[in-house]
Amino acid sequence: MVDAAGGGGVEGVELTLQTGYAFAERSRLAFAGKELPAVAAAASGRDGRFVLQAPGHGLWRLLARRDGYLPAFYSLQPLYADEELPDLRLVREVERTVRVVDAEGRPLAGARLVAAVWMPGWSSREGWWLESTARVTGDDGLARVPAHPEARLLLVARHGDRYGRTETAAGTSPATLRLDRALVPSRVVTAEGRPAKGAYAFLLNPFLPLGRVADDGTLLLPPPGDDLPPLLFADDEGILPLAERGVTVAPGEPPQWQLAATTAFDGRVIDAGDGSGIAGALVWGASAYAVCDRTGSFRLRIRSDGVISVQAAAAGYIPASTQLKAPVEEREIPLEPALTVEGRVLDGAGQGVAGAEITAQALPRSTFNPDGSSVRMMISSPPRASRRRTSAGPDGRFRLTALAYGVPYALAVRAPGFAPAAVSLAETPAGESPPPLSITLEPGLVATGRVVDFDHQPVAGAGVMLLASPVPDSGPPPAQATSDEGGSFELRDLAPGLYSLTVRAEGFVPATVPGIELERSSEAIDLGSVQLDAGATVRGKVTDVEGRPLEGVELSLFGKHQGGLALRTDSRADGSFRFTGVPRHVQRLWARREGFVQREMSIDPAVEEEVRVVLEPGITLTGRVIDARGEPVPGAPVNVKRWQHGGLIGRSVRCDEEGRFVAPDLAPGRVILEVAGLVGKGGPVSVELSPDRPPPEVVIELKPTATLQGRIVDLEGRPVSEAGVAISRLDPSTRGPSGMSTHAASDQAGGFVFFGQEPGEYVVRVSHPQYEPAERRVELTDGGEQNLELVLEPRQDAGPLWHGRLVDEEGRGVDGARVFLRGASGRRVGETRSGSDGAFRLQAPRFEPGVIVVDHPAFAPWRSPLLEPAAAGEPLLITLERGGEIRGEIHGLEPGQLAIVQILATSDGVTRRGVARLDGRYRVAGLAPGEHLLELKLPDRSARERVVIHAPGEVVEHDVELAGGARLSGRVLADGEALAGATLFLSCGEHTAAGTAETTTQGDGFFIFRQVPYGVCRLYVGASQRGLSVEREVIVDADEEEVLIELRTSSVRGRVIDRVDGSPIAGATIRLWSEKGGTPFDARSDGEGFFRLVTFEQVEMSLQVTARGYATLTQRLTLAGEDPSLELALTPAVPLELYLRREDGEVPRWVDLQATAGDRSLSTLLQPTADGRAVVEILSPGRWRLELQDRGSGDRASLELTLPAPPQQVVLRPPADDQGTR
Repeated sequence: MVDAAGGGGVEGVELTLQTGYAFAERSRLAFAGKELPAVAAAASGRDGRFVLQAPGHGLWRLLARRDGYLPAFYSLQPLYADEELPDLRLVREVERTVRVVDAEGRPLAGARLVAAVWMPGWSSREGWWLESTARVTGDDGLARVPAHPEARLLLVARHGDRYGRTETAAGTSPATLRLDRALVPSRVVTAEGRPAKGAYAFLLNPFLPLGRVADDGTLLLPPPGDDLPPLLFADDEGILPLAERGVTVAPGEPPQWQLAATTAFDGRVIDAGDGSGIAGALVWGASAYAVCDRTGSFRLRIRSDGVISVQAAAAGYIPASTQLKAPVEEREIPLEPALTVEGRVLDGAGQGVAGAEITAQALPRSTFNPDGSSVRMMISSPPRASRRRTSAGPDGRFRLTALAYGVPYALAVRAPGFAPAAVSLAETPAGESPPPLSITLEPGLVATGRVVDFDHQPVAGAGVMLLASPVPDSGPPPAQATSDEGGSFELRDLAPGLYSLTVRAEGFVPATVPGIELERSSEAIDLGSVQLDAGATVRGKVTDVEGRPLEGVELSLFGKHQGGLALRTDSRADGSFRFTGVPRHVQRLWARREGFVQREMSIDPAVEEEVRVVLEPGITLTGRVIDARGEPVPGAPVNVKRWQHGGLIGRSVRCDEEGRFVAPDLAPGRVILEVAGLVGKGGPVSVELSPDRPPPEVVIELKPTATLQGRIVDLEGRPVSEAGVAISRLDPSTRGPSGMSTHAASDQAGGFVFFGQEPGEYVVRVSHPQYEPAERRVELTDGGEQNLELVLEPRQDAGPLWHGRLVDEEGRGVDGARVFLRGASGRRVGETRSGSDGAFRLQAPRFEPGVIVVDHPAFAPWRSPLLEPAAAGEPLLITLERGGEIRGEIHGLEPGQLAIVQILATSDGVTRRGVARLDGRYRVAGLAPGEHLLELKLPDRSARERVVIHAPGEVVEHDVELAGGARLSGRVLADGEALAGATLFLSCGEHTAAGTAETTTQGDGFFIFRQVPYGVCRLYVGASQRGLSVEREVIVDADEEEVLIELRTSSVRGRVIDRVDGSPIAGATIRLWSEKGGTPFDARSDGEGFFRLVTFEQVEMSLQVTARGYATLTQRLTLAGEDPSLELALTPAVPLELYLRREDGEVPRWVDLQATAGDRSLSTLLQPTADGRAVVEILSPGRWRLELQDRGSGDRASLELTLPAPPQQVVLRPPADDQGTR
């Protein structure tokens, strides 16, 4: 337990352990003014540490409370082994008064109030959450709750049959909660329609009990569809899930809430190796949990239909999860044995360091298929195995449990008085044990400093953070401190190295001091004074379109170079707002309030003008989602997308219990509505919104969908996890795959599930590096469920295992280096990291020559020659050479600019980051001999220069000039109106690369560039969020230049139809791009075939239309004069069946196809089936030339034919002989 402000341990924090699933008991006690009893308790000592003995395995909830701090909790779900929790950084509280009143404003005594604290950056800290607080109001209707000046409060209260909910602004001023909503008499029934007597109802997040269901099933509840946290029900066994319909409302009858049918799920948790039952294993689902008996058997209450997610855990094993579609027969859940790592933490004298904290963090890794394609890039182990902690005993010995085999880990070690240490743990093969680790800690350094303002007066309460530079992939957290009343701060337990110091204080612009180099010293290191700038003040006013001031508008100010932090405030009663401590560069301002369209604009704080924000009234769109029978679909997610600058942006709203949805605060224009997910698919539905007429009521009908679930096992029936599963729908006419594939990965039980699939025939492909690919065709029917089991055979041609050791020039092992394997085609086909002793193991997915690449920031990159597979038997000893350096002075920058300048050196595909110091010196280390592209980047300029390192370890001095220049400003108009929010890029010769000097236009279209080099520049105005731009040439020959950019918009709209029968084609993709390049615009036709695209000042454009089952249409388009309205007629495609193989007889996994006919050129990506079959569905009748290339090997083929044509046999050969045969 540490103080978030001071960083020191907090003594006397009360820790109480409660049961985790006892919602009914928690509700029962809450009505008596009590909370769940503690099953165990402890208190933190002087150093903030605590030890709490749990009564046994289970699902627990740990509360942490201390006077003066906000309460917090940690969910131990599950607790099945000794657990070292992350530090809780306690936040000091202030009391905030809440007044609860009735609808007429009269105070309510005895109201039950729950306050939840929402604090930016603290929603969850490594598993800890801020706890809500329950209070009962006094005679004056007042209650005092814990709060924080930077936190909002979510307030929910109940009094009799009235309740209310509100969210306050951040601050400490008194808040008022008005109970202006009525609880209505309701009935709660079981799945069979009987009263659910004895069940408890409650709101979650924050937790507010509503009452116990009476014997006749009645209870006062919020009306259906009310804007509230989730409404749940529970009994003594756990949560009672709601039925699919949830609630029904009949005229003249009270709302009726129906619980879902439940059943007993019998299963067994077993050891994945020998199949024996695991006694005492925990099994839990969404609503209940169980403990396995001596044979590993369990019985768990689950719902009788829908999706079921079941998890299991046990000491000495890796937790597992599986997702199934009910009803489910008895199922075994296998658990993989866990890896245990032991070691000892020592000081420089060889003595054990008691209490040292060791954290193991799993590192990302790739699983590669035989063709070199990555199955997925992620930590393959469950979250509980991805991060583990422990502490060293009195003699420094430690034991890390529940780690996963085959996963690399980074170990971070820290202890008071010592510098933190980082150690790598390479992948451990299953069944093996790594040797004990010996980790030696060096004495920690102490650094001191002072924070002052512009007048050199001390700044108290400033947050100080020291970050390693460049920031490492893993390791201990940065050192932090808070300045005292004299502005002084102290940072302890530091390691030698290069750092940057960041200081933040309320009312000041954050300051960063780069290039701080700490060397070994027995004395405290003085970092000097850090001077904070008060920055700019941004003032403004928010009004509606009539000029009336708007109170309570949420405003956020965000700058591109503020470390992801935004300034926030709310408008006052007169609509005014004020930001202080704003950095003096272009900012994005967001303004939003219920009932209005969200506004986004750019402002320049350096221009001292009052910002006027005008919010337009929003349009509310309502509708229903129904199934094929016309019944409402509760909880269906509706995606609402709208056009903005030629692209689609959107958000999601959810249907209530009657299948109704409300999409508020929409801007005028066309919106597209779609439903996709577990409930099914519906839409798209296109609606044109106008402030001059009420919007229509929208009805979205869901199409029937199907579910495919299955299990992947080996020849002995054991589950195969981490297998890649891809399903593709087969085109009824061609019997080949149509459209993109849907992907998943098998879980620890070998299971996989695909929900919401369209009915039809599918091909299922399974791949895993250790097994032969498998394929199966299945038929999915409307609303049906298909189950299948796929058996994988071991691979017979697995690639070689490369192994060895990385050492430095003195023969010491190199820890944490990234080791890559590139196949013959040059693609990366394997990746790992070296361990603490420099050892590595790298499994190749196929038997072919390869190149090993080693990358470590402290050494020059290393690359092997082409290695033949036969050489893999002998261990490799790779010596890494000391890296060279480029260093020098940067001229023309202020200290604030030196803090944010990006320094990059790139050679042979490897990029190293450099650092700058406040004295203007910079350094880039770890460079190999050769030519390097040196880039220095700032928001308004950059430099690119070539630097050559001739010998290993050479240090090259190279100064860089980034001097200032002129001021270029102006306005951007579109069709005569100011264009706000446009993105501008400036390119000026060799000094500034396009895209590095960037700004955005303000509300009046104004923009400004500073320190622009003199000469000829090119100005690019972003025409949309998708990247199209308009180009202007600007001559800068004066200290101040002003330009006016006038643009004209063009709208391309039209309809896509079938050329044969004239019927509309829904879901067609229309792509429009400039002949000058740039990212294209995309649109999709709606249910009637209509589409709309917007572009700026583009004349010569290319248009492409694609739709399933039709030949791709391409045409040139000239935008001049009036906006064109197009009718695009698509010709039904002529399918071409290809059978593809490489010269070695293998079937390629992915093949690029380029088809040419005259001046027409089309491309697509083919995924052949196991027999090499692929169907091309984008070509029209006529003569075509086809060029094909295997993405894995690079093999090629070409052929010419006239469509329609019979199936073609195609052999792809190496590039030297790339003529295909048929």
